[in-house]
Amino acid sequence: MENKFYPLADFAYSQRASRITRCTWHCHDTYEVYYMTHGECSMFIKDKTYHTSDNNLYIIPPGYVHSNTYTVENIERYVFNFSEDMVPDTLLQPFKKLAEKIVYIPKYPAELLMLFKQLHSEIKKQDAYAPLMIQDTVHRLLVHLLRNESLPNTVEGITHPLINKLLRHIDEHFSEHVTIQQASEMLHVNRSYLSRLFHQHTGFTFPNYLCTVRLREAKKLLSRTNLPLTDIAMQCGFSSIVYFSTTFAKYESITASMYRSLHPTVPVTI
Repeated sequence: MENKFYPLADFAYSQRASRITRCTWHCHDTYEVYYMTHGECSMFIKDKTYHTSDNNLYIIPPGYVHSNTYTVENIERYVFNFSEDMVPDTLLQPFKKLAEKIVYIPKYPAELLMLFKQLHSEIKKQDAYAPLMIQDTVHRLLVHLLRNESLPNTVEGITHPLINKLLRHIDEHFSEHVTIQQASEMLHVNRSYLSRLFHQHTGFTFPNYLCTVRLREAKKLLSRTNLPLTDIAMQCGFSSIVYFSTTFAKYESITASMYRSLHPTVPVTI
């Protein structure tokens, strides 16, 4: 992401995928608006895979695990992440409802593209006036999305029934000792087959997806409670505080303690 001076928002723009590859799995504490103006990619969001093309826009709510695979090298896409704090109270509930649909097909792509270009321009400036302009442009972007209904959605999310069951199982039992072998026995399928099927439909290996879910839940506890790190590690399914600490630092590029210090919400003991 290009912007580091304005903590409520990050922005990225790309005209080309350097190689046809899958973006590393991740999830955010923020909303993400992903606008593919040109190109093709396969996106895994929460529990479904979407095949996107020109002028497809996705709104990814906080906490949704996602990744994408570019299937062509010539692309143009804008990615904008922003905190809920940037959304005015009058727009918050309508926007949350819109985000639940995930897919948005713009009725007026030229107008939408202009707003993304303005955001890109202001974030690159990084001067004293840019935060005001960014906030104003974000408000106009949200109003545009809410005022103009999406065209009929032609991008259907695809989930294999077995994988859907497995994703739900992980979400419900991530704090326990969960393995692909146990999952294959529960679903009455061959372990190797399930492992290949999981990767085919999500782009993740089973261990990587499980780790993503555990880290997502750990970040919630770090920002919302005053629980000791050892307790958080245990509640999220990590076998030890050392494993939790090294894994968190590896995938989040920051220590768990530093992450907590950057999220000064009033902690609540649970």
